[in-house]
Amino acid sequence: QQNKQNPNLWGISLKQLRDVRVEVCSKVGQGAFDEMTMRDVCRDFISPICQREKKSYALFVNEFGLKANAFVTHTWDEPFGEFVASVEQAVGNLLNPPPLWICSFALYQDQGMIQKMLLVPINKSPFARVIKSLDKKVGKFIV
Repeated sequence: QQNKQNPNLWGISLKQLRDVRVEVCSKVGQGAFDEMTMRDVCRDFISPICQREKKSYALFVNEFGLKANAFVTHTWDEPFGEFVASVEQAVGNLLNPPPLWICSFALYQDQGMIQKMLLVPINKSPFARVIKSLDKKVGKFIV
């Protein structure tokens, strides 16, 4: 329960992000994958897992949570493969890539839950809480 309340623990590893890419590509084929956006991947793959498991994808793959130390932003209509490649370019060559906080994986993808989160004051939102928690010496903000 603590992990569900602490957005700092809603991270995923670079390997887990890569695993999503591989899984989605294997299910839809390379041609269809090349056309998929973050919105498509979230709607067709991440959200169904959230609905079934009643938790975010990040907490599905990391039952006890994973402390994020990189905040990664994205747009919903960017090609998912390009998004993953951009993240790989930013942190893939690091000896220990930091755990990533990516909202589409960190947040429980359910319209009702998202609406509730949007009602809280911005400084108490999961986004602000995670940004404040980044390690000041090694934390990353990736756009």
